[in-house]
Amino acid sequence: MLLYLGRIPTLIVSSAEMAEQIMKTNDLIFASRPSMTAAKELLYGCTDVAFASYGLHGKLKGNSGELDRFLDQKDSNRDIHLTRDNIKAIILDMFTSGTDTTALTLEWVMAELAKHPKCDEESQGVVRRVVDVKANISEEHLCQLNYMKSIFKETLRLHPPAPLLVPRESTTNVMIQNFHIPPKTRVFIMHMQLEGTPHHGKIQRNFFQKDMKTILLISRGKIFQFIPFGAGRRGCPGFHLPLHHLNLLLPIYLLVRWELPQGVTEEDLDMSETLGMTVHKKLPLYFVPKHHFS
Repeated sequence: MLLYLGRIPTLIVSSAEMAEQIMKTNDLIFASRPSMTAAKELLYGCTDVAFASYGLHGKLKGNSGELDRFLDQKDSNRDIHLTRDNIKAIILDMFTSGTDTTALTLEWVMAELAKHPKCDEESQGVVRRVVDVKANISEEHLCQLNYMKSIFKETLRLHPPAPLLVPRESTTNVMIQNFHIPPKTRVFIMHMQLEGTPHHGKIQRNFFQKDMKTILLISRGKIFQFIPFGAGRRGCPGFHLPLHHLNLLLPIYLLVRWELPQGVTEEDLDMSETLGMTVHKKLPLYFVPKHHFS
């Protein structure tokens, strides 16, 4: 849907087909970010990775792969030097993008497992077979916990961390499905309304339903019904960070047996969402920890 918010042309994307047109077919045309006052004030003039204009974004992304590169601003192979503001803005990106979303996703994982005891029991069995109760979780363990990765992907499908992806902006005229999109058009991709999520009317909310197996096997940005981290040139550059944290946290959580409070059953769990910049559980989740041998 193309509309005008004041004098700003705005494109609302709510289908996987249109999302693919924006983030794959015409990815370069829509690779920039709109100029937004809040982002300028919070992110040192948009000198970070997430909200930088496309030309600056490509250079910053190449310089921000590792934190030790932040301190080396004399690299003759690069045509950009990171300033103190660049470093602060990029670190702020890492904190804001990888903390709240990670915490709320873990809460949704715990809620879904409590809601589906068979999946919870299978998950705990997998972890206990791979990880000794007294051992620390290591990279070797993670390689054997593929079931956990499927749990995360299914949770992200049911509960996308953000209702909207970071807005994009067109850099030139383009025709999409016989519609003319002018330059400087802001694009909002409503991830929660895409066909792979249960917020779309044709998809059920069942946890680990059979017809979603293909989605669980995808990697980032390959199937546009499921893009919690975006896709294309402006996909989330740090999407590995929260997934890595979750892969470490969930096995630790599953080494403890969590039970619902006395008198509460899985049918009583309220899975309502509250919308904002991120999608939180409306009501808090309460568990009683028990040792597996108690």
